[in-house]
Amino acid sequence: MMSEPSKENILESVPIVRTLLLFLLRDNPKSSGYRLINLVKEFTDGRIELKTGTLYPELKRMVEEGLLIQEEQITGKRVAYLYCLNEKGEKELKKLISAIKIKKEVLLDRLIK
Repeated sequence: MMSEPSKENILESVPIVRTLLLFLLRDNPKSSGYRLINLVKEFTDGRIELKTGTLYPELKRMVEEGLLIQEEQITGKRVAYLYCLNEKGEKELKKLISAIKIKKEVLLDRLIK
């Protein structure tokens, strides 16, 4: 059973772009940045078009933090980077989803009634 969150944790922001990317990479391993942009668009029924200036810095941070593995794929003269969730990234995703669920139950459900 999950321990009761503190009041401060409930109000702490959750990085939605990071959560979304980790979630999509869990189900779509070895995705390129271009593919992730399309997956976000698909997942949100076209409502969100992630810009490269948002996507690539976040991917870089997650690789540096050890949440993702980055692989090079060379096709002719072109180099593409493919991203995979690792065990640490999976744990981070679970933590973020849990935080979102708590916020939804404690606060958001009441606000959007």
